[in-house]
Amino acid sequence: MATTADVLRRAGLDVEESEFAAMLDDALRSLAPGAREDVPERSLTKAEANVLAAGGADLSPREDGDPDPLAPVAARYGALLVTALSVPEAAARLGVDASRVRHRLAEGSLYGIRLRSGWRVPAFQFDDGGGLVPGIDAVLRAAPDDLHPVALWSWLEAASPDLVVAGRPASPLRWLRTGGDPAIVTVLAADL
Repeated sequence: MATTADVLRRAGLDVEESEFAAMLDDALRSLAPGAREDVPERSLTKAEANVLAAGGADLSPREDGDPDPLAPVAARYGALLVTALSVPEAAARLGVDASRVRHRLAEGSLYGIRLRSGWRVPAFQFDDGGGLVPGIDAVLRAAPDDLHPVALWSWLEAASPDLVVAGRPASPLRWLRTGGDPAIVTVLAADL
């Protein structure tokens, strides 16, 4: 069985296990209040519970030994944070000073996650050359402010039938990286 340090090292990530644990702690604390309820209906309004049940969601209490439904989200969030850049790292990658990065974070043209230890700037928005993915700034501004980072990242990576590259559905990130019109992705982002 691999340890967290083994997994981080194997992924080529230069982060101390304690630093990763602190990021993960921040991430888990940011999950919606009530998300850890053993009885999901307690954290929902009656209308929300009815809509979810009508859609096929199982709102029964978890039994001992059932897999934790939040564990995969927490793991993905941890991966998002550990691969993210600090403000100074993002500034160096973009060739600007740290104050410009903080300004872009504030205006929403650069996506960041605010932790107790400071901002983390997810790597998904950078291209291989070090700059930003073309058009990502407009897409980020159009996305809802309250969208969870894992939800945003998952949407940006998931193939969409509305975006076709080389005859196949493409993810919003692939669409943008291959020169697709950002306006199309911006419309999709606004509907999230």
